[in-house]
Amino acid sequence: MNYSNILIQEKTVPNRLIDLSIILGTSWIIAISAQFTIHIPLSPVPITGQTLVVLLAGIILGKKMGTASVAAYLAQ
Repeated sequence: MNYSNILIQEKTVPNRLIDLSIILGTSWIIAISAQFTIHIPLSPVPITGQTLVVLLAGIILGKKMGTASVAAYLAQ
């Protein structure tokens, strides 16, 4: 008996579709949040909401799915 089969869940087609929809949804949220800017009075560079959403995607989704969502945003 192999214990890794018990601990690692198999990726079925519905699970992959859910992962893909989460990745695409997060990439669209990144794109929308890039439109919100905060202008700092003494700095010529504004702060966008994109920075916050990219960091949250990495924290919430994890390393692989967070990277995939940012890559999907760049591909868009």
